[in-house]
Amino acid sequence: EQFCNRHKERAFLESNIMEIIVTHINKDFDALSSLILASKLYPEAQLVLPGSCEQNVRNFLTQYPHEFNLNKSKHIKLDKVTKLILVDTCQLSRIGKFQTLAEGLPCYGKIPIYIYDHHPTQVGDIKGELMEIREVGATTSIILEKIRENNISITPFEATIAALGIYEDTGSLTLPTTTSTDIFAVAYLISCQADLSVIARFLEKELTFDQIFILNQLLSSQEIHQIGNTKVVIARIGIDKYVGDLSILVHKIMDIESFE
Repeated sequence: EQFCNRHKERAFLESNIMEIIVTHINKDFDALSSLILASKLYPEAQLVLPGSCEQNVRNFLTQYPHEFNLNKSKHIKLDKVTKLILVDTCQLSRIGKFQTLAEGLPCYGKIPIYIYDHHPTQVGDIKGELMEIREVGATTSIILEKIRENNISITPFEATIAALGIYEDTGSLTLPTTTSTDIFAVAYLISCQADLSVIARFLEKELTFDQIFILNQLLSSQEIHQIGNTKVVIARIGIDKYVGDLSILVHKIMDIESFE
C-alpha cells in the first residue's frame, strides 16, 4: 500500500503544475523548520528537499518519518513549477537543480520567486518578486512573524520544529547574531507547547573522530587578521573524503578562541 501511495504521489508531482518551497542543500534545522513553517503561508505548495541533510536533521527525519510530506527534488519536473519559494537561502549555488528556475527556463522564462532569508547579502544572491530578508538569528523567526500576522495557528509539533531551528542557528540564543525577534519567537513557540526535551535531545552533537581531527588541524593552521574593527580568521585543511556537519566546527572554533 505504501509503495502504491508513493507511486501515485510521484506521478502527481510529475504531471501537475505546482508551487514549490525549497531550501538549501546540506540542510540544518533552521532550513527544515523554515520549510515546514512556510507551508503554513503557502498551503498549496509542495515541500522539496534538495540534496543532503546534516546528520542531526537526518536523525530527526528518521525518527518522525510520517510527520511531513517532503518530496525529493528528482521527482519535481521543472517545467511544471509555477512559483519558487526559497527559504533560508537566496544563493543560486545552494539550491541544486532549482537554480535553473531562478535563472529562467528557455521555454517560458522566469517564474515568480519569493525569498525568506536571514543571511547577509552576498554576490550571487537571487532576486525575487517578494524578498523578506532580515539579519536576524534564524530564518524561522522571520517566517513565524508572518504566520502570527496572518493569525495562522501552529501545532505543538510544528512549534517544536520551529524552536529547534531557532535554537540551533542562534546557539540557544547566545550567538551575537541573536536578536529580540528570535527571543520573542521562542517565547511564543513555548506558549504553543514546543517540547524542550526534544530540542535538547537533537541539539546534542558529539564530534566524530574525523571532526575532532579536522578541528585540531583548523586550530593549528588558523591565521588571524585585523581589518579595521573586524577580526578575520582564516583556517584551511585538505581532506580526501566527505565529512559532514563542518559548520559545527566553525562554532567550536569561535567558542574556543572567543571569537564573535
